[in-house]
Amino acid sequence: MIRVRASVQGNGCLRTLEATGHASRVSSGFSPVCAAVTAILRTGGELLGAEKELKVRVSAPEEGSFTVQVGEVPADRVDRIQGITDFLLFGIQRLAEDAPGEVSFIIKEGD
Repeated sequence: MIRVRASVQGNGCLRTLEATGHASRVSSGFSPVCAAVTAILRTGGELLGAEKELKVRVSAPEEGSFTVQVGEVPADRVDRIQGITDFLLFGIQRLAEDAPGEVSFIIKEGD
């Protein structure tokens, strides 16, 4: 099971996202769900990390562990960071809906 927890700032921008665990593998040893989660998280993390005016910490210290922490978002970057946040959260939410036995997702909003 992949467990994803995210918190969103009051302006709709990501504050933190933590993912741990693995999805079940098919007989070939490959997990399509795990690959999809990884692709979404890595892409979103790289997009956030590329924002020069934003303090972002992306960490994947070991297989099955991924964390993103986002600092205060400058007013002129809110729309862009909201878009990246939406990409991350919607993508993971869809995977959790499509594979509920493989992905759990919790969002805490409005901090």
